[in-house]
Amino acid sequence: MKVGIVGGGVFGLAAAWRLAVRGHAVSVLEADTIPAQKAASRDVSKALRAGYGACSATYAPAVGRARELWRELEAATGRSIYHETGCIQICSRFEPGGFEYDGYRELERLGWPVTWLEANEVERRFPAFAMDGLRGGAFDPNAGWVDPMEALPAFADAARAHGADIRERTPVEEVHALESDVRLVCAGAWLPRLVPDLGLAIRTTRQHEAMYRPAALGDLAALPAWSIDMATEGWYGFPPTADGLVKVARHVPDADDDPDGDRAPVADQAEAVRGFVEHHLPALTNAPDEGRSCFYTMSPDGSFLFDAVPGHEDLFAAGCGGGHAFKFGPMLGEWAADLVEGRPVPEAFRIRGKGRDRVV
Repeated sequence: MKVGIVGGGVFGLAAAWRLAVRGHAVSVLEADTIPAQKAASRDVSKALRAGYGACSATYAPAVGRARELWRELEAATGRSIYHETGCIQICSRFEPGGFEYDGYRELERLGWPVTWLEANEVERRFPAFAMDGLRGGAFDPNAGWVDPMEALPAFADAARAHGADIRERTPVEEVHALESDVRLVCAGAWLPRLVPDLGLAIRTTRQHEAMYRPAALGDLAALPAWSIDMATEGWYGFPPTADGLVKVARHVPDADDDPDGDRAPVADQAEAVRGFVEHHLPALTNAPDEGRSCFYTMSPDGSFLFDAVPGHEDLFAAGCGGGHAFKFGPMLGEWAADLVEGRPVPEAFRIRGKGRDRVV
């Protein structure tokens, strides 16, 4: 089957890889270069975590499969993509109904090697954290972070190795004009513009990502990937990058904005992050912030979208990463390939499966 894909971010390139592996004739049209300057996929680090609160039983198996496929992609391309530093999900309350508690119990039930650490043990193992007002954290050693600047070219390399045609600087104005048997739109924040017939309320929101550059790393060098009160406050961050940047951000969709706008920092969001690090990561207090904005593409409940476009049997959409898609990387490609081939995809990812409770 001849498949035309619009968009060369993580959804589009992962789909190209998996569809090409399955023997389809694949072409990808990307309006910018890869990685695109304004795409949500362009970043320094993306978390790989299995803890999804009460939804962990749904998402954790896919995270586990993605972890295997990231290693497969590394082997196929020779790139260093996935860094297994562990991930700790810290919380101020640890009780039934809470995101961290429910996720921890679900992962235990699934056989994941998670460990609960009280606040003093968190500070002992990861001394960069100041745990004032925090109860402790659930630590998953089989987690970490993905380097998107390595992952995206790796997807492209692997797709091309299986015959895919990937064209950069090739904008698409009309998806129906693509010469292919089926069309798959993976246009990120621009998805509603290219596919207005989805019948789904999709938001694009501007998020500040702080990138601190401390003069010396010290205890920061031992950080795992982490979050603090993810479902309520939404704080998260990463170990330092190879060039000494420490990313800290807040996973709480904020103001709606135009995805064609600049990626300049958002002053009030940057100030909120600064206040947080002064309290819980004091080693970053005086570090300059080299951060920028990224854009979330949000479905009504924050879950992904994989579905046919109503009224168009040869047109499909994949997207709505909601700020938490990249960890699934290769699985996004698997779901997209299944969708195009008429195989089942998770019901929650269909238009009709969208609820109101946000998936974190």
